Amino acid sequence: MMNRRAFLASGLLTPAMLVASSRGTAFAAGDAPAAPAAKPAAGAAPAKPTFVIVHGAWGGGWAFRRVEALLRGKGHIVYRPTLTGQGERVHLATPAVGLSTHIEDVVNVLLFEELKNVVLVGHSYGGMVVTGAADRVPERIQRLIYVDAFVPNDGESLSSIQGNGGERLTQTAK
Repeated sequence: MMNRRAFLASGLLTPAMLVASSRGTAFAAGDAPAAPAAKPAAGAAPAKPTFVIVHGAWGGGWAFRRVEALLRGKGHIVYRPTLTGQGERVHLATPAVGLSTHIEDVVNVLLFEELKNVVLVGHSYGGMVVTGAADRVPERIQRLIYVDAFVPNDGESLSSIQGNGGERLTQTAK
């Protein structure tokens, strides 16, 4: 069995798999394939999950327009928030903006939009963000999906995952 880091590194996760994930066939935040969602009561239409897609560093929600179109074509609701200080919100960048700000950005989308049963997707640095958001409001999350993303364990930071590369990132940011 392939663990999640090996799976993510393999490049096997595609936008088509994001659509497939609503049927329980994509890898979630674990080492095994995700279990399918519970079957709805007889006569009830199955609820389609809402996707919240979080971009990586130096990007923006706009980077996932095409993925949104695919998911909406399948009847899903999709949110693509741009993190504070990134993309079209770069004018809000300050030294105080960081991972905790970005986690709060995503948590606020979930709370203010009253989203539940969310498939939370993190790309690259967005993996750090979705992990933190899921930790803050786990009752709203149906599944986590990491797309070519950092997948932190409890207590890990981006610097600890990157090793010496993280130190270079910190120095570059200063």
